[in-house]
Amino acid sequence: MEKYKQLMQNKNFKKLMIRFFAFVFALAALQILLFESILIDYKSIVYSANFLLLTVITLAVLILLGASEKEEGPKFVRIFLGAIGIKLFTLFTYILIYLLIQKENAKAFLISLLVLYFLFTIFEVVSILFFMKQQKRQKK
Repeated sequence: MEKYKQLMQNKNFKKLMIRFFAFVFALAALQILLFESILIDYKSIVYSANFLLLTVITLAVLILLGASEKEEGPKFVRIFLGAIGIKLFTLFTYILIYLLIQKENAKAFLISLLVLYFLFTIFEVVSILFFMKQQKRQKK
């Protein structure tokens, strides 16, 4: 728990969180714009649920990885891969449950989820790499 308290006081991590929430708000605005204009036929609460799920999972992964950035090489890699594994397992479970319950609009649901997944994953990887680089610079 002490790791997380220190993390929340870390200047670089605060910048990471500001960038994350700016990314989330920009993506939410884009999603609203698209579903209110071009994709109005596909408008559904499910796409907001996709967005919310990926936002929460990515936030949890960023916090976990930020707290473990002091770990040395192999241990950090295990934590990183474990976080990605849990993220994928959660998403596959979500997809399976959705497809068992609702078979209509399955293509649109999967495309929406995959696009969001790739956008959030790209942001996550770039942000963590940038955060780690800033932390190394700060230690010198």
